[in-house]
Amino acid sequence: MNCQQCGQETAPAASFCRACGARLQLRCPSCQTPHNPGDRFCGYCGSALAEAGANDRERDGTAAPPAPVAPSFDQHDPPSTPFQPYAPPAPSPAGTDAPTLGAFALGRPGGFWLRLPAYLIDGLVIAVPLVVIWLLLGLPIPTTMEEIANPPEGYDRLQLLSLLLNLIYDTALITIWATTLGKRPFGLYVVRSDGSRIGPGRALARHLLTELSFMFTLGLIFLVVAFRRDKRGLHDLICDTVVIQRRR
Repeated sequence: MNCQQCGQETAPAASFCRACGARLQLRCPSCQTPHNPGDRFCGYCGSALAEAGANDRERDGTAAPPAPVAPSFDQHDPPSTPFQPYAPPAPSPAGTDAPTLGAFALGRPGGFWLRLPAYLIDGLVIAVPLVVIWLLLGLPIPTTMEEIANPPEGYDRLQLLSLLLNLIYDTALITIWATTLGKRPFGLYVVRSDGSRIGPGRALARHLLTELSFMFTLGLIFLVVAFRRDKRGLHDLICDTVVIQRRR
């Protein structure tokens, strides 16, 4: 930071200019609007005052732990690179489980009625192209109960291909972007309970548990999401993941 009086470069934690003795005025690094010591965000443009906040803590002799940052759908971050922050942390609602999980500093819990249409959209992303290809090949699709009980030859391979593509689609997108084509329109992201991104092994395990839960309970186990305050399903609890809804 430079002195507003004489332009002399000053030390990061300095309160007065070492050249002219003028008191240094803290300014937002984005819009140069003055702000008070201890402010975390600019009152004019809303930018995070991370550098100013660090200077204030340095003067006070205190240190604060780094704030969680959010996954970015549009940025292809390598696994060792932190996500880019998208918004200031939101206060957790009082009387909920949210304060116990660091992920809820990034957004509120993703509820059941948001996750349901997102799940259906993801299913259509895989199913529609497969059905079109199946019809182009001139193969029939079972429509009656009798046909479903005795599907045409090759239909079992279509179902197997659908399961495999769903597995690859969900695991890859959650690993790379922390979201999917169905979840993104609703601002839903899948992260660890501490707010960090999840790796391919955890993403794969979460998908398999989701499919097994649906297979053995016909989807009824997912109603747990609707009644828990942190909106975590059994697959989330086992894999230490959580679905958050990012603020826009």
